[in-house]
Amino acid sequence: MDKAQPVTQLTKSDIAEVLAALRHTNNLLQQQGLRIDALERNQRPRKSNSPPRRHHRSATPPPRRDNTHQRRPALERLQQPPQQNKKR
Repeated sequence: MDKAQPVTQLTKSDIAEVLAALRHTNNLLQQQGLRIDALERNQRPRKSNSPPRRHHRSATPPPRRDNTHQRRPALERLQQPPQQNKKR
């Protein structure tokens, strides 16, 4: 007794059906991938528009600007003696 299944020939319509099923599966997988991407994007921390916070101050002060030694304090500028007109 031969228990082997008989060999069936594949027709063009059988191959077309398999291709259509594969295309449909491929489309479903692409849509699912897009949904997963959207979910992952929503779970990432969003950047705020505020500037980044400073973490810590350094032990040394920032370097001085070149022209700071020429500045006068505000009170000294306000309390200047009136200029005398030199007329001869």
